[in-house]
Amino acid sequence: MVFRGKTMSVYAWEQELFDGKKAIYESTVRPDSVTVIPVTTEGKILLLNQTQAGFKDWFLSFPGGQIDEGENPESAAIRELLEETGYKAKELVLWDSLQPFTRMDWAVYTFIAHGCERAGEMKLDGGEKMELREINFDEFLELVENDNFRHVDISLQILKMKLHREKIDALRGDLRL
Repeated sequence: MVFRGKTMSVYAWEQELFDGKKAIYESTVRPDSVTVIPVTTEGKILLLNQTQAGFKDWFLSFPGGQIDEGENPESAAIRELLEETGYKAKELVLWDSLQPFTRMDWAVYTFIAHGCERAGEMKLDGGEKMELREINFDEFLELVENDNFRHVDISLQILKMKLHREKIDALRGDLRL
């Protein structure tokens, strides 16, 4: 370890290459995180318009955040959904998991939260400003064209799905819309 930060650590090591030479390699490690696609009992998808301390622009995103130490992905998703929206889900289903970058030990788990109903008020961190929006399925599909939408992984999946109508129908089924 050559650097240990609050949310990220950096490692460096010498590695022998196939030709016998040696090179220095580096990698980062950060806590895994969750993203939640909440679907209300009325069939609306919840979306956040938000900004955070240090950002000057607002952006669109789904609720989510870092998995705390000792917490599993599902518990983190339930907590983040409640904190950032004030909603609870009747059912949580893992939709996707990925490691978005090479040379970074970081997994992102994306859940679909079915049957979401208001359970309280938003409980935001001091560095967050968020406005909750409800969108329909067609608006969800159009998010990929919005430069302010923060989830590149979800955008890429939807763009691929748009090439095959049956995959869009399957997504509608996954969301139960």
